[in-house]
Amino acid sequence: MSVLNQLLTPLDTLKSANYYHDLCAGGCTVNYLINVYGSKDRLIPLISWNPIWNHRIAIEISAQLNEAPRSNPISKDKIEIYRKSYLRAWSTMPLKSNKSFSYFVGACALDAVTKTYNKKNIETLLDITRKLVGDGCFTEGSHYSLYCSSAYQRAFRLLTNFYNDNECWIEIAQLMIKLQEWQSNISDEDGVVAVIGDSWYEKTNLPDKKDPNGVFRYQDMTIEKKSDWTVISNHRSSRFSLHEHAHADEILVAKNNRWAIKGSGMPSYKQVMAKPWRWRRPRNHFSTESIFDWYIIWRIRKLLNNIQDRKIEINDNDMNIIDQGKKTIRLPIDNLHNWTLTDIYPESVGKDRLRFEHNGFIFQVAGDIKEVRECYAWISDNYKTYNRSRTLRVTGVDMKTTIKSVVG
Repeated sequence: MSVLNQLLTPLDTLKSANYYHDLCAGGCTVNYLINVYGSKDRLIPLISWNPIWNHRIAIEISAQLNEAPRSNPISKDKIEIYRKSYLRAWSTMPLKSNKSFSYFVGACALDAVTKTYNKKNIETLLDITRKLVGDGCFTEGSHYSLYCSSAYQRAFRLLTNFYNDNECWIEIAQLMIKLQEWQSNISDEDGVVAVIGDSWYEKTNLPDKKDPNGVFRYQDMTIEKKSDWTVISNHRSSRFSLHEHAHADEILVAKNNRWAIKGSGMPSYKQVMAKPWRWRRPRNHFSTESIFDWYIIWRIRKLLNNIQDRKIEINDNDMNIIDQGKKTIRLPIDNLHNWTLTDIYPESVGKDRLRFEHNGFIFQVAGDIKEVRECYAWISDNYKTYNRSRTLRVTGVDMKTTIKSVVG
């Protein structure tokens, strides 16, 4: 009956999420969850499309059991039943994703709290971490990197004490340090991370967060921090990732604590699945246009676009994006502002200037501008909130986009 209970009568996603938040806030106890659901194989579904709350519950239960002795100790047998029930569940493997990462953090945490060494669990967690973190730049984007680092940090003390000098754990810890450095690099002065992948307005919560200056090169992007500017030049070339977006050669720009180009992202799975053509469209991104800008076909562009030919220049008061040759670029514009196109030198040919504003920044595009057309992009403002944003499609030759802050 235990497997059938786990398959047919598990906690649903909403109830699991509520129990997780109650457990963190003290409104629900470990004893209650283990006794009512854990020992009856209902706390973790055998198969689920979104089991992250069950993973979080396992991590939180393990952390709380490790942190404080209890006046009403839980039976070791019941914890062991819960652990075995958890390990039966599908982890989304062999697909290495944020869900498989949090699943194996939970599995290793339950191993640690029950003093059960399972070599396969820690080795699998290392394989997943290598794939997702790589050189530090998380392949599934900023939101899922924060989700995974949060799960890791919650179980860090327990796992460190249990695995100690285990070679797999040492490498995992080193990779996660690289991940935190990348999260810091893609954040503005206020700690808001760039919208990369399925993401929205989010702040990092990194210990001893630093504000580095310099150039940071990753397989999927180059980050430059200079004169209060943060500029992320995407040039994605890593292998397939579940939550990969059509960032292509998109450039994201911030000055101090304000984003000039923050990106699009996605608000929630429910809204994305309701209108996938809206949220999976490459034209939500502020990159150059391509014949591969279609629902799924854009992944081919990554294979063919290994040369990063968009250049940037950072000065004290402004920054420049330089596009050589004939291009169509997409840029955000405020809904309440108009754009103007004028000749820089009336007697010359191919010297035009497009001017408009967005989020407290002035944008100027200079060059041989052939056409300017308005379109739109869907932008996630926060979790479950979004808006339709005006976008300009600018076609021209040898264009230079200058971005300057007007709000300090």
